[in-house]
Amino acid sequence: MGESVAPIRGEITEIVGRPSSGRTSYLLACLSHVVGQGETAALVDAEETFDPRSAAQAGIDLRRLLWVRCGSDRGVALRAADMLVRCPGFALVALDLGERVPADGRGSADRRPPTAHGIERGAGDRDAAGRDRMGRSGAGSHTTGARAYENPGAPVPPRGAWGIALVDRVSRFACVLVEHFDAAAVERCEPALRAQPLGVVNVRGDHPSAGREGAPTAKIAMIVEANAEARARGVRPGMTEAEARARCPMLVTRPLIEEYVLSARHALLEAALAVSPRIEDGGAGLVYVDTVGLERLIGDPPSIGRRLVHQARAVGLTARIGLAASRTAARVVAARASGPVTVVPEGRERAGLAGAPLGTLALSPDLAATLARWGVRTLGDLAALPRAGLATRLGPAGLRAHDLALGLDHDPFRPWTPPPFWEEAQGLEWEIDSLGVLAGVLETVLERLCRRLASAALAADALEVRLGLASGGHHARDVSLAYPVVEVKPMLTLMVLDLEAHPPDAPVTRVAVSAHPIRAQAGQGGLWQPPAPAPRDLVSVLARLAALVGADNLGSPALVDSHRSDAFTMLAFSPPTEPAPLDHRPPWRSPRPDGGEHRLALRRMRPARRVDVEAAGERPTRVDARRVLAWAGPWRASGDWWDVEAWAREEWDVVLSDGALCRVARDRLTGHWYLDALYD
Repeated sequence: MGESVAPIRGEITEIVGRPSSGRTSYLLACLSHVVGQGETAALVDAEETFDPRSAAQAGIDLRRLLWVRCGSDRGVALRAADMLVRCPGFALVALDLGERVPADGRGSADRRPPTAHGIERGAGDRDAAGRDRMGRSGAGSHTTGARAYENPGAPVPPRGAWGIALVDRVSRFACVLVEHFDAAAVERCEPALRAQPLGVVNVRGDHPSAGREGAPTAKIAMIVEANAEARARGVRPGMTEAEARARCPMLVTRPLIEEYVLSARHALLEAALAVSPRIEDGGAGLVYVDTVGLERLIGDPPSIGRRLVHQARAVGLTARIGLAASRTAARVVAARASGPVTVVPEGRERAGLAGAPLGTLALSPDLAATLARWGVRTLGDLAALPRAGLATRLGPAGLRAHDLALGLDHDPFRPWTPPPFWEEAQGLEWEIDSLGVLAGVLETVLERLCRRLASAALAADALEVRLGLASGGHHARDVSLAYPVVEVKPMLTLMVLDLEAHPPDAPVTRVAVSAHPIRAQAGQGGLWQPPAPAPRDLVSVLARLAALVGADNLGSPALVDSHRSDAFTMLAFSPPTEPAPLDHRPPWRSPRPDGGEHRLALRRMRPARRVDVEAAGERPTRVDARRVLAWAGPWRASGDWWDVEAWAREEWDVVLSDGALCRVARDRLTGHWYLDALYD
């Protein structure tokens, strides 16, 4: 094969030669060199001749190799190679076009073989070196938090910026409170409504008038929630919509949709879970966070509060944070605060709660009425009452109210566990029968879902779309993702393509999208190597390749523990993020057919081709009329003898008169001979 050199990045290298001249071995050496550097490679195999066992023996990390099997269709192979070359991040794209064997099975000594392999080193990698891979936003804020922790006496931002009360010691609990939660859930879906007076209405049926039993039930729209803008203009829950509009002519109303509230509630819980692993669901718009140990990661209590505010804003909700030694104290402080973050110093809970009205404890109506008759108006008044007298007159309910007024919690902390699937839903006021309009609604829902995933540093590896239909039924579709993603565009593209192929049979009235979240693995690339394919680009190209060649013909090969020499399985392509160790990266070595430790690789025949073999005893002497010059073997193997798929074969390596080095196998159950592979 002469002196061989490594392929040059950004150029096309063509490998041609006679059978058994070492073409495949040279290709595997190229792949081994690239993969050994921690980079990603792809092999487009037109005739499915790639042998994973030979590749593993050549030192190739099969997890970093994408194998595309094209079913003996060169046109498909060319299209697949074009897709991969256009995807940044693949350091090497190899195209094996195979070779056409004459009909009589004999080689030709005077015919130049066709192109065996085409290699493309990703042209896009030449631009990767110019990118700034060290520029990371937000490093300054992290450094600031670290300094605040290392130096407790360092000055903190002024109170006017965040409304923060200075503390000496770390508090135990934080309360995340979103007021007027039903209205906040609607504003999360329609951010333009934040600056307008908004009322959430719920239609209820009114009983017919007396003496008119046959009259239809009247439907009255009632205000169930109003945002701060509407409340400033006199709108309150419990009003009829007509009364609310009389007080505020500019009032904007939206119906109460349970899906909005449920999605917003889960989004708030997940935002808090991104800060602390221990949170408690306190109800709609209320989350308790255990902050013990967070000072080592985030900083002092004001910094923890700011982080919670930021996480809530990331999912479209505006929250107030209270930090105190108990959940009750934190909730009362958050409800009364005027700023985003308020901290109660440890040991000052009673003083911090003294001015809060009695209604903040949500006591039973009878107990609240009794305390009101006694003249108790604030939590300070309740805390000042003698405890023995409360126990005598009010019993356990009075003692519990007294403890709450003192800022004491006796209820156990109940940690919240996230569901296996995260869901975003949107009800529709009209029916949708156009896929283009439905795509716009899906994009809105996916944007909210992806913001939730990104705020928790998660990604989705599976999606489910459930459409409520005007006929009363449902249309559900599972959308598989080749790689965990958190970007809206590839998710939307896959959903639209799936719905185009499987459209609903009735107009759509409700849209729900659920995702299975997983922890995305973040990895630092090397300074002197091109980056791996971006998840968004990789998902897109894998989806297109799956549509072109089939999902079963795409992935990373993995060897199977079996006596079959060609046993392997296909796994989903997911290259490891960690770079290859410097001391394990092999130097470039050029394989030679007679080169000592370098072994010729196998080119598999799939399926194995039936051949005519003349034998002397057991040893083959001619293969398809070509004389056997040298031979080795036999190697016998068998398996699955207990099953209907039982097999038994013997293999021989032979050198033929035309120079080809082949592996032939005899089926010991049928006596037939097959050309199993070609050494090359």
